[in-house]
Amino acid sequence: MEIDPRGGKKLNPIWTILAFSVSVFLVAHFLPAVHLPGFGTAIVVAIVYGVLNFLLYYLLVFLSLPFILVTFGLFLIVINAILLRLTMMIVPGFRIDGFFNTIVASVLISILNTLIRWAFPLA
Repeated sequence: MEIDPRGGKKLNPIWTILAFSVSVFLVAHFLPAVHLPGFGTAIVVAIVYGVLNFLLYYLLVFLSLPFILVTFGLFLIVINAILLRLTMMIVPGFRIDGFFNTIVASVLISILNTLIRWAFPLA
């Protein structure tokens, strides 16, 4: 079994994409500022977000390390929102109104994703 660099065991990539897609779809359903045409777009959002997260997350963390330290890690929420905003710019049909709503959506997606992966621990 491989170990994820962020801690814990490595999940099946298909399950990770599916869990994130469900999270995005549910947040879009309940949050009026998040617009998503359908579940297929949610899958594309999950894939694009995963690629952006892989390519940019650690670079953004390194560049914003002083802000992360000063805010005791809360700036990581802003980094996730920036990645979600970049995803929105790439995926057609996926839209979030305003940066504050992007932060709220990012937090809700993270919470739902964690709950789904905890409730259905497929590896």
